[in-house]
Formats: sequence, C-alpha cells, structure tokens
Amino acid sequence: LITVTGTGGGITSNTTVNLTVTAAPSFTVSALPASLSVAQTGSGTSTISAAASGGFNSAISLSATGVPAGTTVGFSVNPIPAPGSGSSVMTIGVGAATALGTYLITVTGTGGGITSNTTVNLTVTAAPNFAVSVSPTSRSMPQSGSGTLTVSTTVSGGFSSPVALSAAGVPAGTVVGFSLNPIPSPGSGSSTMTINAGPMTTTGTYAITVTATGGGLTRTATVSLTITRGPDFEADPVPAALSVARGSTGTVAIKTYVGRGFASAIALSATGVPAGTNMSFNPNPVPAPGSGSSTMTFNVGPATIAGTYAITLTATGGGITHTINISLTVTP
Repeated sequence: LITVTGTGGGITSNTTVNLTVTAAPSFTVSALPASLSVAQTGSGTSTISAAASGGFNSAISLSATGVPAGTTVGFSVNPIPAPGSGSSVMTIGVGAATALGTYLITVTGTGGGITSNTTVNLTVTAAPNFAVSVSPTSRSMPQSGSGTLTVSTTVSGGFSSPVALSAAGVPAGTVVGFSLNPIPSPGSGSSTMTINAGPMTTTGTYAITVTATGGGLTRTATVSLTITRGPDFEADPVPAALSVARGSTGTVAIKTYVGRGFASAIALSATGVPAGTNMSFNPNPVPAPGSGSSTMTFNVGPATIAGTYAITLTATGGGITHTINISLTVTP
C-alpha cells in the first residue's frame, strides 16, 4: 500500500495506491538424470525440462557445450514450443575415439530474451571389448603330422558374450579343429587348436588367420605353419611292361621302399585288367614297416582278347596313396 500525500496552504491530503509486485516472465531448465556413464560406442539419455513462470510465453531453443570430441548430442524436441513449458530428450552418442574421462556438459535454453543453464556430468568408460592371441605363433610339422596351439581370449569394458573361433588360410589336405568352440560367455578363456596335416599337403609355409567373433566384434591373430616332407614310400614294378600269351602266366615284382620314418603296411590293388584274365598279389599287403616286395601274377585266359592294356597299380599305406602304370600285352 503506497500513500501519496499532498501538502499546501497549511493543508495536507492523502490518497493510497495498492501496488502488487509479480514475478517477471522467466523460465528455468533442468536435467534428469544430471549424471550419465556411457561406454565408448554407446549412448545415453537425459530429459531436459523447461518450467515457465511470470507469464513467460516463448519458444525455448536448446544447445549444448562442453561435449567431448567424437561425441554427438541431439534433442528430441528443439525448440520446446511456446509457452515454454515442456521437455526434450537429450541423446548423447559416445564415439569409439572419445577419450575416457569425465566431462561437464552445459545445456543452455534460450527464449524471450532470457537464458537458463543446467549441467550434465558425462563419464565416458571403455567400450566392451576382447582380444585374441595364439601361442606359439609358429608351428612346424611333417606331412601326416599334427600339432597343437593355444588360442586365448581376454575381455574388458564389461564384454560378456560367447566368442566363436574359425581358421582361414589352411592348406589343402590339412584340417584344423578347436577343443572349445565357442568360448562361452563372458568370452574370456582358452581353446586348444589342433592342426592335422594330411599326407598330400604341399610342403611350404602358410599364414593361418584365426578369427574370433562375438558381441558384434571381430578380432584376428596369425599363426605361421610350416609343412615339411613326411614319411613316404615308393612302389616300383619290375618289369613295367609285360607280354603274356593267352593261356599263359606272367609276373611282375612290385618292390616297395620306405623313407623318413614310414612304418605302415602297404596294400596293393589294380584296375584295367582285361576280361578273361585273373590277377593276384602275394603277399598283400606288404607288411609293416612297408619295405619289401610282392609278386603280381597275371593268369591270362584263352578267351582274353589280344592287345595291349594299361594296368593301374594302386599302393596305399599310412594314409598315402601312389599309382603306377604297368603295360600288359596279351599275344595270341
């Protein structure tokens, strides 16, 4: 209540004015939650609310400062429309390259010539991740040989998924297997990688890539595999060309030689024998360790058609197969 007094000529007169003071048009912004923890490559949200007062009636534009490099900020509603009371969801997308640490992000609301600020405390943590390694990183084995390596995985940043294993670059004739596949969640563990080189695997050095996949991530490790010559044998027919008259018998001596530790029996068989002719081996197989001989006998029947026949001799032992050509000529 304001009293106004008028004085003059020795006279005083008063009147009153009733003054009501109201709040000026204004608004405030706030954030909920005011603290966020987000892993690299992840995202988080905070609701930005605007509260108008004093008859404020304007749209409010939102912006953010203090955002770390590699991180993006967006608002679901921007501006918040007049009269300025409402909310907008702020989404923070943390990039893989954003440095770990804590950042103070200032959210500013501007409207009707007025500015209001609030803050969001952002903590960037390590993204879920894992690594794979192989020990040893190189292995040498002969043809028909085998060897083992250990594939290990380690996790970080809350990674928690199974990890599947595979191998590429394996030479033809060689088989790779894993004792544990996948490595179960949370993905930290080890698996024995077994390499079985086939007898026909070409000698040389190969780069085998072990690939580990889990939780949307892929990691690789490399193993150097050297294949050397393994145990082997040879089969030699004497003679390699034979002529036999119909109604007669002919023989070929199959001599076998072994090397580099070969120690298996060698089984013999033949294809291409003409109709009317019987063929046999004695002995069969050539017993272990495979060095010896076998007599291959042709009993040519009188009905066998005269001519020259290509006989394929197959010798098999220790997982290895060799073929040798023998020429049989049947005469009248």
